[in-house]
Amino acid sequence: PPPTVRLLDATEATAMRRSRDEARAKRLEASRVAPRGPKALEAALATLDEADAVAVALLVAGILEKPDAEERRRLRVENDAFRRDLSGDAAVAALYALGFERRIDGADEVLLLVEPDPMADLDRWSAWFDTLKANRATVDAAVAARGWTGAVEARRRR
Repeated sequence: PPPTVRLLDATEATAMRRSRDEARAKRLEASRVAPRGPKALEAALATLDEADAVAVALLVAGILEKPDAEERRRLRVENDAFRRDLSGDAAVAALYALGFERRIDGADEVLLLVEPDPMADLDRWSAWFDTLKANRATVDAAVAARGWTGAVEARRRR
């Protein structure tokens, strides 16, 4: 027999929405208070497994290739690739340390690396880009120290 489907009543639906919204609010707050910067990045990288480290290394390299491409700096949390490659606590901590911020964009929950407008403030943009390059060097060094450079190259070729 086919499974029975039970519709939620209004009280249950409201409770589910409230629970979802509370969880989202907690994630947004965690993003706001997450450690950032070089020391936080080194600490987060030390906790990554190989798959997460490879994904972070490729992400940072891709952003550096096209820093103005928002699609490389905007990660939909509900995206299958994000869930598969970067959704673990350690990977998210590394993204926060890199400067990603959790935001609500319409119906989507995203992690966004905000790029300063180079036309409005070139010095600020240059500092942002220099930080991004330094972060890539930190990520690449962590990957190399753990012997995972070959895994990054193999994944890059796919």
